[in-house]
Amino acid sequence: VEVPAHTELFVDDERVLSQALGLKVFGGRSRQFAQKSSALTARSGYGMDAINYSLFANRPYDDYPNLVVRNMGDDWSQAHLRDGFMQTLALPTANLGLAYRPAIQFVNGQFWGLVGLREKGDKRYAARRAGVDVSDIDLVEYRGSGAPIATTGSDSAYNRLLDFFRTANLAAPGVYDSLARRVDLPNFIDYHISEIYFGNTDWPSNNNRAFRVRDDTSRWRWILYDLDRAYGFSGSSGVNNAALARALDSVGQSYPNPPIATLPWRAALTNPRFRDKYLNRVCDLLNFAYRPERATRVLDSLSSLIAEAVPRHRDRWNADGQWLAIPWPEQISDMREYAELRPQALRDDYRAAFSLGADVQLEVAAVNPQGGRVRVHRESLPGFPWTGTYYAGLPVTLYAEPRPGFVFAGWAGLDPAGLVATASVTFDVANAPSVIAVFQRDTRPLASVRLNEIHYHPSDSLDAGEWVELHNTGPDTVRLGGFAFSDADTIDNRFVLPAQLSLKPGGFLVLAADTAKFQAVHDTVEAVVGEFGFRLSNGGELLALSDETGRLVDSVRYLDTLPWPVHPDGFGESLERIPDTVCAVGPGCWQASYVMGGTPGRANSIRPDSTGAISGSPELEGVRLARNPFDDVLVVTVPEVVDVAVVEVLDMSGRTVIRRSLGHTSTCRIGLNVGGTPSGVLLVRVVTDVGTAVVRGIHR
Repeated sequence: VEVPAHTELFVDDERVLSQALGLKVFGGRSRQFAQKSSALTARSGYGMDAINYSLFANRPYDDYPNLVVRNMGDDWSQAHLRDGFMQTLALPTANLGLAYRPAIQFVNGQFWGLVGLREKGDKRYAARRAGVDVSDIDLVEYRGSGAPIATTGSDSAYNRLLDFFRTANLAAPGVYDSLARRVDLPNFIDYHISEIYFGNTDWPSNNNRAFRVRDDTSRWRWILYDLDRAYGFSGSSGVNNAALARALDSVGQSYPNPPIATLPWRAALTNPRFRDKYLNRVCDLLNFAYRPERATRVLDSLSSLIAEAVPRHRDRWNADGQWLAIPWPEQISDMREYAELRPQALRDDYRAAFSLGADVQLEVAAVNPQGGRVRVHRESLPGFPWTGTYYAGLPVTLYAEPRPGFVFAGWAGLDPAGLVATASVTFDVANAPSVIAVFQRDTRPLASVRLNEIHYHPSDSLDAGEWVELHNTGPDTVRLGGFAFSDADTIDNRFVLPAQLSLKPGGFLVLAADTAKFQAVHDTVEAVVGEFGFRLSNGGELLALSDETGRLVDSVRYLDTLPWPVHPDGFGESLERIPDTVCAVGPGCWQASYVMGGTPGRANSIRPDSTGAISGSPELEGVRLARNPFDDVLVVTVPEVVDVAVVEVLDMSGRTVIRRSLGHTSTCRIGLNVGGTPSGVLLVRVVTDVGTAVVRGIHR
């Protein structure tokens, strides 16, 4: 039963939230404890339909539909942070976890003890992570020994997924791609590795939840949640728990391991390509996210946040006789021991289960280490030299990525004959346990290509999507294959231009986020590539273009506030470099385009003359305003008699304020009464049988 409750949240003694919410007891088995968990839900009936506070620093959201105030589940009587700790530990992985923030709870002014503020892993969470409406989500979960049930949407698609794993010949080489179309492989892999590393004894028959967007192309993803009975939880056999053997058991017990719950994972492991990728990812996570040094650092950080409140919390609830005899510091010490010893115990378990080779310490060093970075699979090395443990006989792949101003010369230590010059190398660590990445200064001249036009915030009325235009200002053709367009220093937000792509002297190339949307508006622009697959910031950010060696060719850090032009921020114009400008960087080099929608694929616009004519509108030359500025009568002239179909007047947001259809009237002069429109800058669009023109005028 949900009841109304007034909720306040204080951070550093400052009240950051004061709101009426619905309160309901939350949880399953943890309801047995004297201190209950609760779910808080925002509803319009309580005043607002969202909790209006950025609750979690590692989430990009300013509001939440609901919130769980958790007693930390089965860990309530032990360390009181296990689930939140493991969720925090898993943040660098592809897991979809639930954010955690420790807090002290007061009920009607009375101290109520320690709690964890948590995201609620329900349909709203899934919809938000997928970027769709709740009605478009299928969410299924296991509850005990039976088949999964749909808690949102339908279970039919998941049952088809299970049928695929039951019937497909997953050992066949081509099946890997079919598998990748059905499940989000990075998430699927990291989820199972994490549950097994954590040693969750209440999984997979419980706490096993997956979702997808209900369409023909969406892939299934798993939610990591409710990890209380893990990481050395009392009765879990500690670091030597048999989570891997239990998950691999095809005839397991109905609890905690019904075979249907691990069927997708067990079947996928019969595919050789998936198996190798999975096992190398085990090594990656144990070397990076779950490395003992990092795990103990995260544990010490989180435990220090609640240490002062633990004695008061225990005094508040110990009368119920549900605390274990082990003191809280010893609980944390047991978890620290798990963090230190679990990786090697798990490596041994995987070795035995999959007949893997011996552990090999891979060392990666660098010449000119400031000149680049090295990745092992998906993980960037934090520095040089670096060591990590991998299995002999299981090939490992390294990638070298030079920084701007450097080139990658090759790998030392792989071939006695000399450097191996390819940027990526795959090898058996048993044959080359020590590898050196050699970076050198790049002394070649930079390409004469620049970021010329940016359309970062399309207007609603003229939405071509986001795009960026490149311009070759030099005398030579530039080969663009391997060049990269990146967004705000974010490694993942990086679009690599296709091989064989080139740009002639004086030429233009558009990089589009959505090519179909772009060409629907700019159908005459042919030089378009995409899709670059990430959003440009409406508030401003750093954009960069680097060549195939990683050198910075051009960059701009734009803003949507003065002294930068503000009209490109959703009003319809693009942000253009000022034609023939001699400046290199800064807002003085840029202007709002004088053409609605920008000038992709051609020279940037120049300032209109006193008649309002705009260069950069080649479809119809010579359109003018008879008077500019003008009063309540707007007169447009064209150079000769043409068939005029439509005349539109738009404000600077791109909104049409007047639209007059002339039905292809032959004329060279059009008059409009604009007395009812606001004063200021207006755009006039004229559509004729020979083309379209846009002019700008000032209404007094």
